[in-house]
Amino acid sequence: SGDIRARGNAASRSASMVLELVNALDEERGGDLAINLRRIYDYTLTRINDGHRTGNAACFVDAARVLETLLESWQAIATPVAAPEPSAHEPIECSF
Repeated sequence: SGDIRARGNAASRSASMVLELVNALDEERGGDLAINLRRIYDYTLTRINDGHRTGNAACFVDAARVLETLLESWQAIATPVAAPEPSAHEPIECSF
């Protein structure tokens, strides 16, 4: 009974977090990116619900793996690219 309740609480919290991501989407301004993210979030919600309904931990693992991959992608995008080193050469002055 406690395991079922704990699983239900965890599934509810997980689904709430994914729904926050869904609600943050703006498909009008985000175009294909927002549409594709919604599809990924919908899939993740389905896996969370499947895990809760069946008790199959693999469903939760699958949902977590999808979200971890998204997190890694967003982190890679957010990582600043190092600026190239300044040239060691002096600028050339030209006059006409």
